[in-house]
Amino acid sequence: MSTTYDKLLVTHLGALRRKYGADGAARVRDALDALVEADDARGLDTRVLLLDNTSSMKAIGATKVADGDWVGALRAVDLAATRYRPSYVALVGATDVVPQARVRNPIVNRGRDADPYVPSDLPFACDLPDTWTGPAGGMLDAADLVSVTRVVGRIPDVVGANEPSMVLAALGTAASYTQRKPTAYQKVLAVSASVWAGSTRMSVDLLPGPAPTTHLSPPAGSPWTKSQLAPLTHFVNCHGGDTLPDWLGQARGGPVDTVALRPEDLAGRVAPGTVVAAECCYGAMHQAPAAMGGRMPMLWAYLAGGGYAGVGASTTAYGPADSMGLADLVCRYTVEGILAGASTGRALLDARQRFIREAGSLTPLDLKTLAQFDLLGDPSLVPVGLPGAGVPKAVGGQAAAEPKAASTQLTLVQRRRVSAATGRALGASVPRAGRPRRHATVSTDDLVREAGVRARVTGDAASFGEHAGAPRAGITYHLVPVEQGGRDGFVVAREVEGSRQSRVVWRK
Repeated sequence: MSTTYDKLLVTHLGALRRKYGADGAARVRDALDALVEADDARGLDTRVLLLDNTSSMKAIGATKVADGDWVGALRAVDLAATRYRPSYVALVGATDVVPQARVRNPIVNRGRDADPYVPSDLPFACDLPDTWTGPAGGMLDAADLVSVTRVVGRIPDVVGANEPSMVLAALGTAASYTQRKPTAYQKVLAVSASVWAGSTRMSVDLLPGPAPTTHLSPPAGSPWTKSQLAPLTHFVNCHGGDTLPDWLGQARGGPVDTVALRPEDLAGRVAPGTVVAAECCYGAMHQAPAAMGGRMPMLWAYLAGGGYAGVGASTTAYGPADSMGLADLVCRYTVEGILAGASTGRALLDARQRFIREAGSLTPLDLKTLAQFDLLGDPSLVPVGLPGAGVPKAVGGQAAAEPKAASTQLTLVQRRRVSAATGRALGASVPRAGRPRRHATVSTDDLVREAGVRARVTGDAASFGEHAGAPRAGITYHLVPVEQGGRDGFVVAREVEGSRQSRVVWRK
C-alpha cells in the first residue's frame, strides 16, 4: 500500500544553510518539526520534503535539486504530489530558497507592461505531463496553466536575509494558530485608491456580513491606528510598486502620490490572525529589503505581525475602475472562501477555478492575472471555524484543520479529488488566448470607441488567436493600450463571428 500524506512542507536545506549558516538552518528545521507535531495534533499527517536530499528525491523518482533550479523544484513537487497525494503543499522559504516558476507574460511590452515574465507559484498547483523535463524557451506558457488541481501556498522567509526570524515567526504562527467564529472575520477593513472606489465597494459589499466602510485614499492614508487595523479581514485595492513597499492611493484624474499604507503602520498594530487580499501591483513580489531602502515588503509585515494569510500579485496587476474583473475577482473569491470556512489554500484554489469557469474564455489579461496571484502563509490554516462543521476539537489550544471526515461533508481527500477533477475539466473545456498574431485584425480607434472610453491610445493594437492546446470556439482576442487621467491600462475585447465585447481595465 502506498504512503500518503495530508501535507507536504517543501524546502531546500542547502539554500537555508547558504543564507543562515548551519545553526540558522537547524533552527528552521526544528521549527518545521514543531509544525509537523502541531499538525499531527490537528489530525494532519505532514512530511518535510527536502529538495536537496538524495533519498527523499529518490523516493519520488526525482533527482537532487540544485540550489536555484526552479525547473527541478517544480518537477520534484509534481512528482511528490503524484506519489504522496497531499491535500496541502506548503513551499517553505522565499524565492532564493524554493524558486518560483517563470511564466511567460502574455502581454509583455504591450503598452507600459514591462514585466518580462510572471514569477509564479501557480505551476506548483498544476499537473505536469509525465514526460515533462522543462519549458520550451525557458518559460512556461500561461495558457498551459489552466488545469489548476492542487492547494499550494508559501511560508516565506525574506529574500536576501541572513537570519531566519521571519520564517521562524511564520512557522510559529502556523503551529499555534487558533480558529475564530465567522463573525470575527466579517468585519472588514477596506482600503481603496479613490479612483477605484466603485470597484472596491462592489467587491466588499458582496462579502458576508455587514457592508464595510471603504476608506478612500486620498483622503485616507498612513498612519493607521491599532483600532483602525483591528478587523481581521483586510481588502486593499491600491497601487503598488516593485521597489517601494508602500501601497498608494490616487484621486480621479490626479497623480499616484498618496501613501495609503506603510509596512511600518502594521508593526504592533495589526491583529494576529489577520488575512489580507491585495489587488496592488507587486503586492506579493519577493523583493529584497535592500532594494526597498531596507524596508520589509507589505505582506511580509502582515505575516511578521501574526497574520495568517496574504494574497497578492507578483507583477503588474489590472482591474476595472467601476465594475469588477481580473484582480478584483481573484481577491474577492479568495476572501469569500476563507470567510465560508475553507482553508486559506483551498480558498485560493477555489478562487482560481471560479475565475476560470466564470470567465468562460480567457483573454491574455485573464491569463496573466491567473498566473500572478499567490498565497503567502500556511495553506492548511482554517481561520474561520463553522458551527457543526465536524471539525475536531483543537488540541493544546491550537486550531484544528479542515474536517477530514464528517457525516454531512466530503472528507478532506474527497474534496481534493473533486477539486482535481474540476481543474482538469476546466483545462480541457475552457478556450483561451494563444500567441499574438503578426498583425492586428481590428483598428485601435474601433476598439476604443466600442469600449465607450475617452482615452489616449499609447500603443498598437494586438490580436491573439486561440491557444493550440485548448478547445476552439472561434474567438479572437484583442487589446490596445490606453491612458486616461494619470491611469494606464488596456481596452480588451473578445470577438466571435464579427461581434466584439470590449471593456477597459487599469493598472493597479
